[in-house]
Amino acid sequence: MAKLRVWKTLSVVMVLMLVVAMGVAIVPASPVKAASPGDVLINEFVSNPNPGESEWVELFNPTTSDIDLTGWYITVDGGALPLAPWLACSTTLPAQGILVFEPTGDWLPNSPTSCNITIFDGVPPGSTVIYNVAYGTGTSLQPPAQGTSAARFDPDTWQTGQSPTKGWYNDAGQPGKAPLLSTIDADLAGQGITSNIGELPNPSATPTGDAGLFFEKTGQGGFTLTTCLNLSNKATRDALENLGAMMEMAAASLKFDSDLATAMSALGAKLVMYGLDALGFTEMPDLIVKDDAGNVISPDDPNYPTITGKTYAGGAFTFSIDHFTQYEAVKAVAPPALPPKPRASATPPRPLNPAQLSVKYLKVSPQQTSAGQPVTITTNVVNTGDEAGNYYLALKINGQVEQSKTVSVGPQGTQPVKFTLTKAQPGTYTVDIGGQRGSFVVLGTGGTTGAPVNGGNIAIIIVGMLVLATVVLLMLRFRRPA
Repeated sequence: MAKLRVWKTLSVVMVLMLVVAMGVAIVPASPVKAASPGDVLINEFVSNPNPGESEWVELFNPTTSDIDLTGWYITVDGGALPLAPWLACSTTLPAQGILVFEPTGDWLPNSPTSCNITIFDGVPPGSTVIYNVAYGTGTSLQPPAQGTSAARFDPDTWQTGQSPTKGWYNDAGQPGKAPLLSTIDADLAGQGITSNIGELPNPSATPTGDAGLFFEKTGQGGFTLTTCLNLSNKATRDALENLGAMMEMAAASLKFDSDLATAMSALGAKLVMYGLDALGFTEMPDLIVKDDAGNVISPDDPNYPTITGKTYAGGAFTFSIDHFTQYEAVKAVAPPALPPKPRASATPPRPLNPAQLSVKYLKVSPQQTSAGQPVTITTNVVNTGDEAGNYYLALKINGQVEQSKTVSVGPQGTQPVKFTLTKAQPGTYTVDIGGQRGSFVVLGTGGTTGAPVNGGNIAIIIVGMLVLATVVLLMLRFRRPA
């Protein structure tokens, strides 16, 4: 019970720390269809990074609604770059949250006379200017020195030469504001919890796979969240808070409230149980899955989770799941002995094929729509290999990358992926995801696309002209002499 109390203490710590980390009121969020000036702010930027590091601009949403940045642009003294391809995790900037725009290359001048960084809701210059900041020797904001940042503080005042807080709040650690992530890490350590939350290079886009955000109780076990998460996103924080509050750990057991399975289904996780060798486990354990009431869930049940990547070594039992419930490790039961069979020559085990990922199937719905109406594009990423793998998907519209996602697919598995976008200009748009192609049409005023005259109408006109010419010829041929 003492071990269980420690994990329950973790839940309290996570709830308090992650909620206070916002430093703002939390209200239900809803998507914003059209942003106004000031709805997205440039919050911090690094133009002169240390060697081996990159330049970046941090975006902050001060509103109480999520904002989709698809189709948005940023300009640096007239040079325009689309936001979507360079935003990790998602193109949605969460309410009162943060996203980091981080393209490759040297695109921000180090010591300009004057440089303007401007955000546009659409393609510049014919779209709405949302926010602008200027820096340089000819402005009020001096260029940041190497390895430092320029940061915005309320009420929209800027300071240069700051220690960068990439992906987190600039006033973190101040009284009444969000805590430093290192402070959260230290508080967890005081409860016997090891985590990498204080070491994340960009909390608005956590690493994926085995390098993801983890919480571990020394000698007992823990979990790694293998999905890219934005810790400034309220929905993500809610899932993490509920995860901590609904987790218990005992010998060879990890228990999560299955009522949260749907809400946390996107948080793919790898679980680990330690110390099973001390309990007499000498080989790979079997897993028993139970619901909240402690009833065993059969593998044939539709609520049974997908469990992959099971390994056992040195008393540590590791496996990956796609949702959270109760997991108990039990000793494997040997099958009943069978009569000996004639000895056959040994066949070497079939080697495991590495992950082989490809895009199969593409559906565009609807294929004809009005300007500003959503178009949904779905596809599948298929893994024909024997090992899990990650796949980067780029949605290209008319040959240009508009959105992107990275998905994880288990061995011999299929992962559906969905993109949603809108277009304001009438016309025909080609769609390409991993070589799978399609198209859709956006109608303008009066239901037109600006396309040429319909081929059927042209055919009717030509036939009519031929008939008329034939009649005239016949009249001339059989006309009576005067």
